Amino acid sequence: MMTTADGTIDYRYLNTNTYDQRGNRLTSVSEYDENADGTIDYRSSSTNTYDQRGNQLTNGWETDNDGDGIIDYRYSNTNTYDRRGNKLTSVSETDNDGDGLLNYRSSSTNTYDQRGNQLTSVSENDDNADGTIDYRYSSTNTYDQRGNRLTGVSEIDNNGDGLLDYRYSNTNTYDQRGNQLTSASEYDENADGTIDYRYSSTNTYDQMGNQLTNVSETDTDGDGLLNYRSSNTNTYDQSGNQLTSVYEYDDNADGTIDYRQETLYEYSDGNKYVMGVSTTGELEVFADDSFDFPVNPLTEQFNLPFTVSEV
Repeated sequence: MMTTADGTIDYRYLNTNTYDQRGNRLTSVSEYDENADGTIDYRSSSTNTYDQRGNQLTNGWETDNDGDGIIDYRYSNTNTYDRRGNKLTSVSETDNDGDGLLNYRSSSTNTYDQRGNQLTSVSENDDNADGTIDYRYSSTNTYDQRGNRLTGVSEIDNNGDGLLDYRYSNTNTYDQRGNQLTSASEYDENADGTIDYRYSSTNTYDQMGNQLTNVSETDTDGDGLLNYRSSNTNTYDQSGNQLTSVYEYDDNADGTIDYRQETLYEYSDGNKYVMGVSTTGELEVFADDSFDFPVNPLTEQFNLPFTVSEV
């Protein structure tokens, strides 16, 4: 409700909700009286149902855009779930003008393994609800015994002609602890069988599981030649605290490093502080204002200003 300085009500809004014992909203009704003359100018209502676990089974939405008592828009959604609560199917339908005829329909179907990892997913859109699919997306995944994703493939048909317009694939490997060793991704932008973009990363770890190295390589045009390469190398003390990190990238993968940044870590009273050294010769120290941070020898070595700021 909106009241002007003279005490006149210029706008009135009322919302009423009901809930089940779990606190899930069952119904909601909103009414707007734009000039507070007692006539409803807009009305919307929604109704929801749930299963015993609280997963939403159905959702219905209706609006009366001019308050004449005639529905101008309808939307409905229906879902199903497996015993674990993973969504199996979802169907959404829209009537844009309230004439009782559908104008849009979408659906999705998912499958899972015994651990609840998603194996497949298929989504379809029927833009004018004439029974012809106008868009289709599908994904397929595989996993190891730990639940780490080994492979993933996504495919898109943008116009529903049954021919793929886009394809993406990803392959990963892991060590016995579940740390990711390698990841490779490929994009085929028009699904003609020619890879248009490749990305790969390789990691190594110490016995504690701390990442020692990471190397990422990118082929941005799929010609088999690298266009970008970056690497990160870390060291740790015997307790697993990180001591150093060196980041390098090669903009055009010609073997020449275009940027390098070294980060040094120091510790005091269990807190971690960062001192970064870059190829620009600038040094920045991050520490709590109250911490009496000693001047690091690198500061004097590079003859750099010593600045302290809070992490």
